Amino acid sequence: MELNTLLQNTPIKELTQTLRVAFAPYSEYIDTTGSEFQALVVLINLTYKRKDIKDLTSMSAAKAVLRDEQHLKTCIDEVKWYHTHNLKYPDIRVSHQRLLAQVVDDGHRVVSSSRYPAQFGWSHDSAKINHAKLFLRGFIWRGEYVCLAQLLAKQEGFWVEQFSELGLLKKDVITVCEQIAAQLPNEDLPEQISNYTPQLLIPIEHDYLSVSPVVSHAVLAVMQTATRSGLLKRGIIEHNRPVNVGELPSALGGRVNVLKYFVKTYSATTVNNYYSQDEQRLFNVSLLNSKTLSEALLVLSKSKPFNTLRQKRLARVAAIKVLRTALYGWLEKLIKLVQSETINDSDSELVKLLATKEYKQLELTLSQELNKQMNGLKYLKRYAYHPKLMPILKAQLSYVLSHQNNQEGELEAEHIKYVHCQNLRVYNAEAMPNPYIMGMPSITALEGLGHQFQRKLQKLVGSGVHVIGVAVYIRSYQLHNHKQLPEPNKLKKDGQKREPLRSAIMQIPKCDICFDLVFRVQTKNQAVANDLSENLLKAAFPSRYAGGTLHPPSLYVQVDWCQVYAKPLALFERIRSLPKGGSWLYPTSVEVSSFEELAEQLTLRPTMRPAALGYLALEEPKPRQGSITQLHCYVEPVIGLLECVDAVTARLSGARHFFNHGFWTMHCKKASMLMKKSKFEYD
Repeated sequence: MELNTLLQNTPIKELTQTLRVAFAPYSEYIDTTGSEFQALVVLINLTYKRKDIKDLTSMSAAKAVLRDEQHLKTCIDEVKWYHTHNLKYPDIRVSHQRLLAQVVDDGHRVVSSSRYPAQFGWSHDSAKINHAKLFLRGFIWRGEYVCLAQLLAKQEGFWVEQFSELGLLKKDVITVCEQIAAQLPNEDLPEQISNYTPQLLIPIEHDYLSVSPVVSHAVLAVMQTATRSGLLKRGIIEHNRPVNVGELPSALGGRVNVLKYFVKTYSATTVNNYYSQDEQRLFNVSLLNSKTLSEALLVLSKSKPFNTLRQKRLARVAAIKVLRTALYGWLEKLIKLVQSETINDSDSELVKLLATKEYKQLELTLSQELNKQMNGLKYLKRYAYHPKLMPILKAQLSYVLSHQNNQEGELEAEHIKYVHCQNLRVYNAEAMPNPYIMGMPSITALEGLGHQFQRKLQKLVGSGVHVIGVAVYIRSYQLHNHKQLPEPNKLKKDGQKREPLRSAIMQIPKCDICFDLVFRVQTKNQAVANDLSENLLKAAFPSRYAGGTLHPPSLYVQVDWCQVYAKPLALFERIRSLPKGGSWLYPTSVEVSSFEELAEQLTLRPTMRPAALGYLALEEPKPRQGSITQLHCYVEPVIGLLECVDAVTARLSGARHFFNHGFWTMHCKKASMLMKKSKFEYD
């Protein structure tokens, strides 16, 4: 959007409100090139209270601000409270601190502030929020995103002249530039950690580093634009006192948009349950009648347009995966009958054909049956007997049939055991793994859970045991997005009485999750491995996950909920029959570095979800007053991707793929702490 076009095409009555929105931090950047003087007038007039200014383009009102020395001095003084990362978000009790910093290592392809131009936010005295807007509000000038504070700190001659045209002497403008430059260094981090700033312990090189995650103003601002435009799905977090939080939440009226995505979960049913429900029906028709498969067939029938060949290719690959999963689920009962090895003369002809591996005849029969059933389904009726889909369906039926009983060799590795914990439930866990995402389980908390499990095991059996990977299967997820009444945390003295007071009510989304965990445990020797009994593992199991309370299943429901496996294939036989309603959360090699790339991948790959993958350092670790460890570091949360893999797809991909690609571990360096695929792999 260009300022010149906006000034010419907007009615006078609507101009002031339109300009306020155009220069708001949550809006797309406005281009002021060629209209610099008008932009300066608007920015100066934004320092007035809303009730005191009717026309933001008033030149006389702007000159009055520059003549008012006290008003201008207040605007300049607020520059020292500009920040790149907001320490007061979301806890406003952090005070008298600001943070100016950049990501130390920007070589990682994740969504972080390093991918966006430097932007400043503000948080300080709420009475001075309007004064802060003059040098803070950003815009496009000559193709770059800037604000007046950045331009005047460099004493940009063009803008010095613009101030002079409004009646300010050139020497006074230079003085203003020097004052701003003195208050806006390249880097400024607190020397002391506030009691209200959270600290996390990260294990690095046999020691611990305490880190404090701080939200990036640039990422939060760009995310508002992406979600408001409909590019990404959004949820809303409400702040009761937004002016105290910062300039961005205040401009949004306290209603800050965040990404809102959930794990792919459906109504839970196992293969065995379906098998026992109907002994006569060979095909699971319900797995075909879905919108997801309908969208996949739309792509494969070449009826959906794409902007680029790359988008078309990625969408086609994702659609093929969806189709294979659906066909495997559709044929699962037939495959199970063949694998049971109890075939007799009364069985269906299809069962006999599959048992004798007469795939050509079987493909023809199944293709006819598939199109016949599609013709009677709500979402797939229009794709039945589709000329462009017929060869594709036959090819994918052939793939599923030929891969339905792959015999994998034994997966061998010394001193590796797997611990499978089933039907775990966590209550009141954090539903926001970082300040940008709501609804996804915390992936970084998996590392904390595995590390706590490791520490407890080491206390029981010695230091020869390590957890080197964690896999998670989400059975169900329930979001509780309501405001909770905080506990009293201070006393108010009223005469002789002392009354407990509560802090401000905050909207902190919580969640309940039912899930399975698989820990990959490495032991020093066979003696330690033999000590890992199920009772010992139950005793060492953690009781907390992501801030919530972790419970094993009720003993009335399941007693042997924690089992240890020495052979990977034995474990895979157990987990391959998990309910089709849940999803494994896999690391993925697909990387994104902006919200535009994130939206593209979420559209083209339906199984992908945004995830909080960890942190990037904003400084080198250093001793700091108030730190819970010797070294402390301020870090920035980042956004990446994970893949939701249903039980059918995991089974179709095989045991080797699951054990090589389904486990998470944190890759820790002093400049980055990111959750990625476990380095351990079977040959």
